[in-house]
Amino acid sequence: MKINLPDYKTIAKRFFKENTKNLDVSETRFEEAILWLRRSRAQYIALNRPTETGDVVDIDFDTMVGLVPLEGGAGRKYVFMLGKGKFVPGFEEHLMGMQIGEKREFDVPVPGDYWLTDLRGKTLHFSVTMNNIQKEVLPELNDEFARSLGGFKDVKDIEDNIRKGLELEQNDRETHRLRLLLLDALVKETTAEIEEEIILKEVDRVFNEFKAGGPSQTNVLNYLAQFNKSEEEFKKELRPEAERNIKIALLLGRIAGEEKIVIDDAEVEEKIEELKKNPSTGSGQENPEEKLSEEDLLSMRLYVKNMLATEKVLTFLEQ
Repeated sequence: MKINLPDYKTIAKRFFKENTKNLDVSETRFEEAILWLRRSRAQYIALNRPTETGDVVDIDFDTMVGLVPLEGGAGRKYVFMLGKGKFVPGFEEHLMGMQIGEKREFDVPVPGDYWLTDLRGKTLHFSVTMNNIQKEVLPELNDEFARSLGGFKDVKDIEDNIRKGLELEQNDRETHRLRLLLLDALVKETTAEIEEEIILKEVDRVFNEFKAGGPSQTNVLNYLAQFNKSEEEFKKELRPEAERNIKIALLLGRIAGEEKIVIDDAEVEEKIEELKKNPSTGSGQENPEEKLSEEDLLSMRLYVKNMLATEKVLTFLEQ
């Protein structure tokens, strides 16, 4: 593989000059966080009447597109508040006035501007059973509530803590967004000669990753049937993503080499220990006492080394 490295320093400098902005936590986001906190301590009162807007309902539902079950379109004991627009527009209106134990079947046409582009213009057939209806009662936001959470002395203490957390979260999200856009800018200025065999292998990897994201191979077949696509047609659509992935890997590797960015063994081992103790990262063990095989350790070391190198290169470009 051959790659012509662009003037990445100039591109990065120009990119961050044009795209970096000051971030402030919006009042809407702050109020949503406060509401979420109150809802985490809410009480729920059982209701024995037809559903209304604002009720918290528990439903079972199935969704069909023609004669094919919609991928991800089924749920059991799914709980949500009516009127919040959680489903496709028009769905919740059909649930108004339902009683506990009642079952309804209905069709909903998907709007042409719906966020799931593959569903636009289609008609979805729903089968819904109402399991339970409740009213949500929120606790009052006062100093007593703050102290009941533990670690807070009053409402102001809670509000300060939430604002700080939202700022950190927003900065992390913005860093991730800018990094993706920077990589796009670098890829756009990069030319590379990549062997067809390598591209096809990456297409297969992306496709297998897509399959692994679903519960079964049957669901992948349902997805393809639902949108009238063959496996080869779907893989063809994945090719630009595969080529981008390869270019990014080559770019980051070359930049690391040019700037003499290295990852030593101590850094790798330290990160591995962190991953082993923290399964929430997606790469750790559920049981940290369980010993990894030599093959698993080798794969993890390679994964961690690449991850740390990517982080160092992106941090370099940001600076």
